Amino acid sequence: MSRIKNPVRETTREEVESLVNQIAVCLNTRREIAAAKDAQKLAIDEAFASELSSLDETIKKHTALVQQWAEAHPAEFVKRKSIDFASGTIGFRTGTPKLKTIRTTKWEAVLEALRLVKRLHAYIRTEETVAKDKLLTDYANSIVSGEDLATIGLKVVQEESFFVEPMLDKPETRASAPSPEAA
Repeated sequence: MSRIKNPVRETTREEVESLVNQIAVCLNTRREIAAAKDAQKLAIDEAFASELSSLDETIKKHTALVQQWAEAHPAEFVKRKSIDFASGTIGFRTGTPKLKTIRTTKWEAVLEALRLVKRLHAYIRTEETVAKDKLLTDYANSIVSGEDLATIGLKVVQEESFFVEPMLDKPETRASAPSPEAA
């Protein structure tokens, strides 16, 4: 198995060293730009936070007053569950049905009760999945062999991936990045 798939041109070790340095410079520059961008975003957020918070509080108070009025006037909602105004609509929405336990009942008790009523067993979920982590651990500990795995249609694979990990704290990687054509 060859690691080189499509060699474009012969490259020397020194050229590769230069390319890794260029990658480090670009990554450092990218981090600096991202930090500056984040700082500007934070400053903008802080500049508008007070005004937005005030508006949110006003909306919350007004919504509560409108809801109080709607709950106090159920006759207004007899024909429809909503009322249209010139600047918006108010109303009541019926939510999606959901199950909720009664008073102090816990979901574990509901599960136990379902187990006791045979005709309700269909409402108990049992989920079977392959314990991949256990199979890998047992393979690594020689409890399960490659042949065992093959008989059940599995194999253990480890893919190799390439990486470039520049030293970002080196001073020379803080210089301006040469253009990619320079290499």
